[in-house]
Amino acid sequence: MANNRQIETLGVSYLTTFINRHSLLQTYFDSNDKTPVWDGEIHVLKTSSEKRSEIFGKVPVQIKATRQQKNKLKSFSLDISELELYSKNCGVVLFVVWLSEDGDLRNIYYKSLPPLSIKNLLKKSKLKNKSTNKKKLSIEIFKLDEKKMYPMLVDFIKNSQKQYSFINVEGISVEDIPDDKTLK
Repeated sequence: MANNRQIETLGVSYLTTFINRHSLLQTYFDSNDKTPVWDGEIHVLKTSSEKRSEIFGKVPVQIKATRQQKNKLKSFSLDISELELYSKNCGVVLFVVWLSEDGDLRNIYYKSLPPLSIKNLLKKSKLKNKSTNKKKLSIEIFKLDEKKMYPMLVDFIKNSQKQYSFINVEGISVEDIPDDKTLK
């Protein structure tokens, strides 16, 4: 299996199956997706009803499939331009589907990226890489746990909505306070 389209299709299929086993989650992923940033969304429900009033919210999703030859995935690189776009649009949940050489599922990883998390990642990367002009950023990812998936998605919805409302407000942060100053 050498075709990128096949790898992406398998990744989306494995993730869809994994998420749709949960009665309070519904996937809406594009197949053979060629959109530049988002691969779809997950609707998070309050109850297993099909009524619109039972939709708690939706989570924008980016799905990456990989066949990296490692013992364990700990991080995944994303374009900085993608991250900047996510931060302007309520964030995203990144899913990384790790496949074997034969296309079998090895594991699924995730990273919840609400707007302020992205802003902090970008800020740290700019501080670290002042001398270089990096276009990618390595992001720590975590193994997706079936029991923790629903609470993580609910948390993402709550946090991304709050954070988006003040993401562009410039305030003072702990990093901005000089070391020789004390807080009262």
